[in-house]
Amino acid sequence: MFFSLLGKECKQILKSVIFYLYLIILAVFVSSQMEEYSVVTKPQPGQESYGMKESSDPKEIMQATAGKLMVDWHNNSYATYPIGFYKGVSLGEEDYNRVTEILEEVTGRTESELSRELEEDNSQTAVQTQPGTIMPPVSGRIVEISDTITYEQFKQLMKEVDSILGANGTSYYAPEKMAGNAMVPMTYEEALSEYQQIIDVDHVTGAFARIFCDYMVLMLAILPVFLAVTRGMRDRRAGASGLIYSRKASSVSIVLSRYLATLIMSMIPVVILSISPMMEAIYYARTLGVTTDVFSYMKYILGWLFPTAMAVVSVGFFFTELTDSALGILIQGIWWFIDINSAVRSGLVGGFRFHLAPRWNTVGESAKFTAEFQSLLTNRIFFAVLAVVLLIITIFIFEWKRKGIWKFNGIVYRSRKSKSEA
Repeated sequence: MFFSLLGKECKQILKSVIFYLYLIILAVFVSSQMEEYSVVTKPQPGQESYGMKESSDPKEIMQATAGKLMVDWHNNSYATYPIGFYKGVSLGEEDYNRVTEILEEVTGRTESELSRELEEDNSQTAVQTQPGTIMPPVSGRIVEISDTITYEQFKQLMKEVDSILGANGTSYYAPEKMAGNAMVPMTYEEALSEYQQIIDVDHVTGAFARIFCDYMVLMLAILPVFLAVTRGMRDRRAGASGLIYSRKASSVSIVLSRYLATLIMSMIPVVILSISPMMEAIYYARTLGVTTDVFSYMKYILGWLFPTAMAVVSVGFFFTELTDSALGILIQGIWWFIDINSAVRSGLVGGFRFHLAPRWNTVGESAKFTAEFQSLLTNRIFFAVLAVVLLIITIFIFEWKRKGIWKFNGIVYRSRKSKSEA
């Protein structure tokens, strides 16, 4: 009975226009975002450059951040990303004066001295920030810091600047973002170590599977809710609720078959779309003479993406059954919007915490990923459990409706009708 229901539900979804729109959006998004695989090359001794990395030296971070602040203060133009998109900020007189005081405190120089230094420095160029980009490169200007300022004091002052800008942790001056101001060259040894991590730990395919998941999870954190809500509303539009409630099949079988069918049909396009980048990664790895893990993509899809899809489909089913409306789309849309923007503040590489859409927007950094793996595992288990809890509640609501205990407006009452009449 159950597998028959599951097969019928999958066929119904295949007939839905929403499903094909879902497939098209996924395909267009992934094909436009996926990176090329030629980025992984073995560094050679004597190269002109081995790339850049964020500095971990507090002095360098302070000098670069103060230099960035000087340029922005002089132009009275600051880049922030309060909801994930660029927002330029110009300060009023009171806030401008406070930033001036902070800059004087961290540099040990007066306002006139700072202005004169900037005006005389012909090599200085203001940062040009393009709308729609996230955290573009900073100017690279270096400014000496006052000997009386400690790193902790500096971070508190920069946190105040971020607050003045109303950036909510998304400006260059948020303490967790300051390391990005101080980009320093990688050494040959560091570049070689990073390369070996990609080869030995990730077997190449793992590194690119993470990039695939990073892009795909953005869509899976919102799109499956449309499939779930569409399925939940179909019987109501057709006026078939009474027929459904009178079926001999249990509420568990009916709801679970619908849920699993929606989840399966949500994930099938993901698996299909992973085939091409997976084959490219395998081919590229073999050209490097690397023994690949051909199951890397499937492991990451199941471990990384599947819990997100589970949670989103559960939200769609729960709110549709609860309210007999498409409210689930609105709820999930708000959650998605908040989540992706909080991920920008946390950084796009790690910082998984309780993000529905965990990000890892880089190729490599395998050592860091290994260090944060437990956090990702906890995150994925949490959302899988949340999905199951919502599904169980949904089954109860469905059962109560069949027995006449649940009313559309949310008021619970006991029907006087017999079960056969219900």
